[in-house]
This record gives sequence, C-alpha cells and structure tokens, in this order.
Amino acid sequence: MKKKLNLAPVFFVGPHVILFVVFILLPTIYGIYASFTKWNLMNDPVWVGLDNYKTILFDNSSTFHTQFNNGLKNTLIFVLLSVPLLIVLPLLIAVALEHKKVKGKA
Repeated sequence: MKKKLNLAPVFFVGPHVILFVVFILLPTIYGIYASFTKWNLMNDPVWVGLDNYKTILFDNSSTFHTQFNNGLKNTLIFVLLSVPLLIVLPLLIAVALEHKKVKGKA
C-alpha cells in the first residue's frame, strides 16, 4: 500500500520556520559570534574570546562596565516595580468583578 504524502502541514509551518530562521536564529547566532570579536564595523572582526565579557563584568575603569551595570540596575528596578503591579492589579480587578453582574461573564 502506498501512503499519500500530505504536504499541508509543511505549507502551514514552513513560512513560520523560514521567518524564525531568518529573523531570530541567524541574527542570534551572528550576535553570539560578534560578542567574541573586537569589531568597529569598518575593519574585519578580530577574535578576542572572552575579553569583551571580562571587560563588561570586571573592568571598573571601562565605560562598558558602567553602562552594563546601569542597564542591569534599571532593568531590575523596572521588573521589581512593574511585575507585581501587572499581576496584583488585574487579580484585584478580577476579584472585584467576580461579585458583580457583568455582561458577557457567563
């Protein structure tokens, strides 16, 4: 018995896979590669290994270290302030609406 090859799933998933590879996977891989190089966009990239990460994490005299720490601090403050509000406030509204007659609730 011959099974008929069903290509319908490929037509549905294929474009999403192509877009994922082109716009997510390839830039991510290239960004990881670029993070291990010293590159000013004018010359060819030079492989420096983990030196960029050492600079960002441990070299207090570097502006990259200061910028990284400021960005990390600002991100943590934003997350600590916004996430509880975005969880608690909707839950309070849901509890308040639970005891009222709301159109479309059922």
